[in-house]
Amino acid sequence: MNSRFLPSALLSVGVVLMVIMWWFVFPSAGSDATISEDLAEILDNTGRAITAGVIGTLAFISLLIGWSFLARFMADATDGILSQIAELGRILLLLCAAVLVVNSGLMTVVMDSSTELARAEAIFSVADAMGEAMGMFWGLALFFVGSVALYVEINGEKDKIATVVRAAIAIGGVLMFIEYFLAGSNGNTAFSAVAWMWVAIVTLLTGIGFYIRGREQSKS
Repeated sequence: MNSRFLPSALLSVGVVLMVIMWWFVFPSAGSDATISEDLAEILDNTGRAITAGVIGTLAFISLLIGWSFLARFMADATDGILSQIAELGRILLLLCAAVLVVNSGLMTVVMDSSTELARAEAIFSVADAMGEAMGMFWGLALFFVGSVALYVEINGEKDKIATVVRAAIAIGGVLMFIEYFLAGSNGNTAFSAVAWMWVAIVTLLTGIGFYIRGREQSKS
């Protein structure tokens, strides 16, 4: 079996499930809603929130692990400072996965019927802030991994499509990093949607492309 199958599957399947669960199934009061309004919507639809939250979180962790596999691949394919940058990206990706686990635990407390509303809102605010910060570090990791991957491609096979996708990874990392600092501004909603959609599409393309290139190399 292609050794790239698992990372590719984690990236491709993970990002599709994450988008479906978190963007379309998880209850939300709208992009302009306050913390209190979002919390009220979640508490009114606890069953849907738990289902989408668990599946979406597992999917997100899966794609982060998939990216960490890719980062390790880039670290092994390079040496010196490039290898260290790719390894740093891998560490950040694993830290993001750990943050998601903690975030999931906080949301479990929030949705517990025995939790007082004021306490639930405070915990939800913390979880929301952790999610925003996690996006910033994910952006840094993508920029590191994407930049190393782009360098390897430019100085290696020079495939045009692969070069564009790897450049898009680095650009997606920059978008995610900038998105964190735009939180609360008037243009944040549109920019955030673009940043997350960009990264989601790039993740899917990377997962598919990583597997296809592995098959081509195994045949040659």
